[in-house]
This record gives sequence, C-alpha cells and structure tokens, in this order.
Amino acid sequence: SRVMQDNWDALKSEAKVVNGRLESHLAELSKVNAAFSSGDSSTVGQARLELLDSRIAVVADLRPTIEAQLAELTSLCAQLGRAATSASQRAQVTRYNAMREDLQREYKRTSENIDYHYQHARLIGKPRTSARELNSDEENLLRESRNVASSISMIDEVIGSASASRDLLTRQRTTLQGVNSKVGALTNLLPNVDELIGKIGSRKRFENVVLAITVAFCVSFCVVWKLF
Repeated sequence: SRVMQDNWDALKSEAKVVNGRLESHLAELSKVNAAFSSGDSSTVGQARLELLDSRIAVVADLRPTIEAQLAELTSLCAQLGRAATSASQRAQVTRYNAMREDLQREYKRTSENIDYHYQHARLIGKPRTSARELNSDEENLLRESRNVASSISMIDEVIGSASASRDLLTRQRTTLQGVNSKVGALTNLLPNVDELIGKIGSRKRFENVVLAITVAFCVSFCVVWKLF
C-alpha cells in the first residue's frame, strides 16, 4: 500500500543519512590511525607518546559517536527488513546489512590498531636501540595482545558471515512458505473450478435436450398440419 511504501522510503532515506555520517566519522578515525602508524622508530619513545596523547581526545570523541551510529544503523536495517514487501526491497536490505557489517569490522580493526599503538607507546617509553629489546617482555606481551585481537576479529567475521547466511535462509524460508500458501489456495480453488465446469456442462446438455424436443415437436406439428 501507499502507507507501507512511504514508510519504506522514509526508513531508506534515514539509513542513507546515517550511513553517510558513519563513513565520514570512520574516515576521521582512520586518519588518526594513519598518523599513529606512520611514525618511524625515532618517534617510538616520548615524542610518539606525546603525539598519541595529543590525538587521544579526538579518538575519545569519535568512538561513542561511531558506536551510536552503528547501533542506529543496525536498528534501521532491522526496520527495513520488517518493512520490505518485495524481492527488490529485500535485496536492498541485504546490501545495507552487508555495508553495516563492513563498517563495523572496519571500526573494530581501526580501534584495535589505535589501542595497540597507544599501549605500545605507553609500555615502550624510549627508542629501541638493540635487537635484544625486540624480545623484551613488553614486546612479547604486545605481540600476544595483537594476536589475540586478530583472532577475535576473525571470529567476529565468521560470526558475521554465519549471521548473514542465517538471515538469507530465513528470508528464503519465508518466501517458500508464501509460495506454499499460494499453492495451497490454488489447490483448494481447483475443486470449485471443476464443480463449476461440471455444472456448465450439465446445463449445456439440458439446453440441447430442450432444443431438440422443441424442434421435434415443431416438425411433428407441421407434418400433421399438412396431412390433415
């Protein structure tokens, strides 16, 4: 109906706006991350820590904003899924969910990378001057932390893919249920159609019999009239 279409268009427009703002804020966060990652070994010490401290306020402002926008986009995608009434609209919902998941993974990776650089600068407060320092306890802990974070990200991606597959299967099941319902309605209608065709055939035979009797009576009447 018109009301459902208007609701769909409003939700879609709002999702586009939120998605655009989210991409813009993620781009800002990525710039901060690039600034943290671009320093060479000469800035690993106090100078690098000062650089991180000067930008950490920006990160602190961006993170809650991005997380709120991700939650809002998730809610809008769910509402779009409930409002979708056609195959085209359901395909658009799938695309919006895929974009949202990509943005969520990008945010998670960028945040973890920023956390890593900040922890690294806090633990290693001076430039590394020898290969022995690369094997220090602090470096080992940082590597382990990075490996754990990477594993968690991979698990999140697998869970995200499984969730997308589940949503797809749910939509396919709903579609098949709708097809089965229509087939059932058609099956229930067919006996009525057969009955109607039978009634039409019976009426047609009855009319033919009446017509034949009428013609025979008229012919007989004419013959008798001429003979007598």
